[in-house]
Amino acid sequence: MSAFPLEVSVTPEIIAKAIKREIEAGPAYKGASIEGGKGRFYGFLGEEIVHAAMPELKMDNTKDYDFTYKNFTFDVKTKTRKERPEGHYDATVDQSSFHQTPYFYIFVSILAPQNLIKQSAKEIMDFPYTKAWIMGFIPRKMFYEKSRFFNAGDIDPSNKIKYRDSIYLVRYNQLLEIRKLVKALKGNV
Repeated sequence: MSAFPLEVSVTPEIIAKAIKREIEAGPAYKGASIEGGKGRFYGFLGEEIVHAAMPELKMDNTKDYDFTYKNFTFDVKTKTRKERPEGHYDATVDQSSFHQTPYFYIFVSILAPQNLIKQSAKEIMDFPYTKAWIMGFIPRKMFYEKSRFFNAGDIDPSNKIKYRDSIYLVRYNQLLEIRKLVKALKGNV
């Protein structure tokens, strides 16, 4: 179980790569993206953070997964947090991602001010991000076996959050240790 996330410094190079991808992607499809499309940048930023920490992963960025390594596929799920995330916080897969079929999910939390997503897309991209955590990874099948499900409009009794979309959740401390994946990719197992 993931008790120790991997802390990553978010460098200007990582941010620049995410901004370039956001610009090249063109207008976001607002109906299938968090916050009217502005959340897509965080997805790109999370993927670039993972790639910086695990360059052995090949970035494919398909509709079903972001990376491959040998015969395995990985999809990165990213959240922003106003503070260092704790093990009892949730790793989530939102309704807009239910169609995806990666072998593994990797979960990332990026340090950002609360409600930055309410700002313009330019302000979101221009924010000086400094820190993120790769919280852990989990096989997709195991994620759904362990997860709790909430429909849009449901309130989670454990934290009183009302969900805007249908969502599956697993606690970060139920994820597999990310350092084990990093070592495996580097051939140090």
